[in-house]
Amino acid sequence: MGGFKRFFLFVWSVAGILAVLVLGLASLGPWQDAGAALLSVWWVEPVVEVLAGITLLGLVVSLVRSLVSKRVDAVRVQTIDGGTITVTRDSIASQAARVVESDGVCTVDDVSVRARRGGKVHVGVRVLPHATVDVLKKGRSLHDELVTELSAICGKQLGKVSIEFLEPQETIRITHPSLTTDIVPAAATTHPDPVAETAAATTSYAVAEDTALLPTDSDGRE
Repeated sequence: MGGFKRFFLFVWSVAGILAVLVLGLASLGPWQDAGAALLSVWWVEPVVEVLAGITLLGLVVSLVRSLVSKRVDAVRVQTIDGGTITVTRDSIASQAARVVESDGVCTVDDVSVRARRGGKVHVGVRVLPHATVDVLKKGRSLHDELVTELSAICGKQLGKVSIEFLEPQETIRITHPSLTTDIVPAAATTHPDPVAETAAATTSYAVAEDTALLPTDSDGRE
């Protein structure tokens, strides 16, 4: 959507909402007195008329476009000796789907082809992987393949090629059995504590040393 069309839709929407609110406030609900007082202000009524006119103009434009506009199914990709070469949107979408599904890793969820007659062709592809893939690596290779294949159809008219990866059908978690261990509570661990062993050995040595210094009688009793 172009900038002018976006601006027109914004102005049309705001004008319609304000006109409906003011007129509804003056004719419906418990705020009729307040709405009548608001409309009695000298500049409010002309503003409401302008808003209503903008809303009516937008409705007329929408009606005319719905009656006379046609969908451009064929895209002109080249002109030769006064003649033209055109390609349908379905053909471009089919070629893009074939490229994505060629290796069997991904399937196509949707392909959008946006173009105007004689303008650039923009292709958007929504990709559904069968399993978890490297999005950066796969996306780069898919983009290069799509540009190469679609350039053979669209020529210089090929514009942007966009790829959107959806959530894979199956998520693969890579695990190593050798790294899988059971969690043992700290109180129930069976591994010796080096600090405790050193403290115990020091205590035993001190006790033995003190015992050796005690006097003994002839029977060997202390």
